[in-house]
Amino acid sequence: MKRKLLSATLALVLCMSLFPAAAAAGAERGVIRFEQIIAPQYEDAGRFFEGLAPVKQGGKWGYINEANEVVVDFAYDWANSFSEGYAIVGKYASVSYERYDDEAEKIVRDTLEVAYLGRIDSSGNYKPLRNTQYYLETNTYAVGTMTVYRDWFDYSRSPHYYNGWVSIWVSAEDQRVFDINGEQFKTADDERYQAVSVPAEGLVCAIDHDNGSVVYLDMAGNVAIEFDYTLYDAAWQVVADPDGEDWDRVRYGKQITDGFSFNQGLALVAEYTYDYDTQEESYLLGFIDRRGNWAIKPQFDYYWVANITGECKAFNSAGLAALGKDGKRGAINKAGETVISFIYDDLQVFHEGLAAFKQGELYGYIDVDGNVAIPAIYEAASGFSEGIAVAYDGARAFLIDRKGNKIPGADAIDPSNYFGTYSDGDVWVHPLSGKYVTIRGDGKFGFGTISYTPPLPEPQEMDSWAYREVIEAVEAGLVPVELQNMYRHNITRSEYSLLVVTSICAMLRKDIYDFVQEVSGKELDAWMQANPFSDTADGNIIAAYALGLVTGYDDGTFKPYDRISRQEAAVLLWRAAGLLGMENSKADASDFTDRGSVAEWAVMQVDYVSYLGVMNGTGEGMFSPAGFYTRQQSYMTVWRLFEAMQV
Repeated sequence: MKRKLLSATLALVLCMSLFPAAAAAGAERGVIRFEQIIAPQYEDAGRFFEGLAPVKQGGKWGYINEANEVVVDFAYDWANSFSEGYAIVGKYASVSYERYDDEAEKIVRDTLEVAYLGRIDSSGNYKPLRNTQYYLETNTYAVGTMTVYRDWFDYSRSPHYYNGWVSIWVSAEDQRVFDINGEQFKTADDERYQAVSVPAEGLVCAIDHDNGSVVYLDMAGNVAIEFDYTLYDAAWQVVADPDGEDWDRVRYGKQITDGFSFNQGLALVAEYTYDYDTQEESYLLGFIDRRGNWAIKPQFDYYWVANITGECKAFNSAGLAALGKDGKRGAINKAGETVISFIYDDLQVFHEGLAAFKQGELYGYIDVDGNVAIPAIYEAASGFSEGIAVAYDGARAFLIDRKGNKIPGADAIDPSNYFGTYSDGDVWVHPLSGKYVTIRGDGKFGFGTISYTPPLPEPQEMDSWAYREVIEAVEAGLVPVELQNMYRHNITRSEYSLLVVTSICAMLRKDIYDFVQEVSGKELDAWMQANPFSDTADGNIIAAYALGLVTGYDDGTFKPYDRISRQEAAVLLWRAAGLLGMENSKADASDFTDRGSVAEWAVMQVDYVSYLGVMNGTGEGMFSPAGFYTRQQSYMTVWRLFEAMQV
């Protein structure tokens, strides 16, 4: 049985900048500023990532930097944006091969138009992707340069590296995974298993070519989770190894035929069911745990997956997954509980606390609690990215803020950066992302830069006791734009890492790349390529690790989506104080009544942040070390640390 894909919408791709810049002091809020930096001069252009952008000149693709200097020569027929220091490129060729012609009843020579794929580094050094599995249409398993049919390959999928691995989508039934050296993921049996997703949380989704089912492999390529094609009778009792008359009992067959990467301990998979009486087929989605057991049983018929630089995420940072059931859309949490009722005609992935929903023919936005944040008045809408979303009113596309207000200054940006139509006339919109946008003129492409500082949060968005200090932190540029929302919600370990890294760089007025080099003696790109964590490749977390702010767990994980505890937050603040040049080697013992409950590795740190007045208690003389920490509390404490640094 061939691998079957669900008829769901394409994964939403957000191309976000690695480290959101702090708001410039005195910058006008709620207005987009645009500036041309490279005049239109190229035949085509991709997106800037990691300081480089693919551009086309003389029919070939190369790469330029922000100064419009050619860094990689124009030598490729196809080129993708950089990620983790590498980019996937392709060269076209004609391949001659022999095949048997049934009509002529003889072997004839034919030609295929193909693309050879490889990867380059930021200096232009090229390595081919070394294919060890299915090669063209010869049905042999031969080692060779990764080759795809030129007309069949889906160039729009923009492969990105994630934690040193990249998945190349050849077709709906053929994806392959390669490391930074161009070698295909090695499985225990390369003729049987084929990895199709980048490793995430220590497991790799793969196809079992013997029976068409999904399996999950460990990093050594051995089978960790597998599923059998199971037969059932009319009462849904298993019919084991049917033979003879036992086949008369068989009424149904079930198999796991599609799967995604693990995300927050669960993986989205599709269960295929075949009815032997009616010959009808069906697919339902559910979630498995790391043992291969159903954590959330199959019941959904639609999904949205966020694919951010190679990592597929079914759940957002708030632990919600957008799914469909019985023709309607809603959202569940990791326990399988319905959080957003299944009442919508469409519901996208939550980004920055908001998700686009559709009721009838129009789109609006809801928050993670299901409250309508922006009424349904648009014909199409994107997710939010750094406080901005794209909306389409039936006549034109424009940019809106989190309140639904049209953003002044956006008219200077070429709408093709975020808006277009498919061949069937349907409208697509993507978030405006990153610092750079492409510009057009006389059929040529160039680049501009944009800057945007969102409006300040309103008092009702947080508790009254937090408002003043949160506003101070936001105005000082200590809070990344993507975290300026959901103020009452608990902050995760990854979000807190982003917050502390951003605030330190803002306090010291240093670029994160320069600061990591200064502190560690090694470039951030090198740290990212030597990522110590198996469950995340987030650049902010790795920067925090390089700076000595975080360490992770003994099993090599970071647990990025876990809520951070108060004592963990205290340790990060203590380490941040050291990076800021503050004396943090000693402090008077705090008088919290539950000081004895503080973990041994955090006692001095809790004493220190209490002594500074950066973190206070939770009431009745308690610190509550294992309690969780909200976003608004986090922003208050980085502001207090900033104030303490200046004393």
